[in-house]
Amino acid sequence: MNRHVAIVGLAGLALTGAATGCAHRTSSSTSSIMPSAAVRLEPAVPSGSWYGTVVGRESGDAKGDELGAADLTLTPDGQFTLGQTFSSMQGVNSMRATGTARTTPRGRIILDGIIAVPEARKGEPFVATLEPRRDALYGTTDVLYRGGKVGTIIELGRRS
Repeated sequence: MNRHVAIVGLAGLALTGAATGCAHRTSSSTSSIMPSAAVRLEPAVPSGSWYGTVVGRESGDAKGDELGAADLTLTPDGQFTLGQTFSSMQGVNSMRATGTARTTPRGRIILDGIIAVPEARKGEPFVATLEPRRDALYGTTDVLYRGGKVGTIIELGRRS
């Protein structure tokens, strides 16, 4: 029995040595460094101009939902500007947010920035999540509506 254990132990040691010997890296100056398979590149943010609507359960009154207009610009370097406007009977409610756009490994676009307009809300954090579908972007965002932040759905099409 001891002989059997010794043979299995030596075989295991030989396999470990062989695997370790194969795993070492040469110090040749011509060898290239390849990224690990675990490194994933995030998809690029689709730059361009987009326009559409924002609407939510709380952006309306007893007569129905009020649609707001949305205008998004994404630059090739990942910056964004998003404008949202509601023209209600109580006047025009506008907001503009700026910041950085990034994509997630699943392809969603995250707009992360601050509110630039109106002055009363300037500097407040802003976040929107968009999902590309064909030539459109769909997602969720907050809007300023009648003096407060309201969660809405945003739908944008590419401006031609």
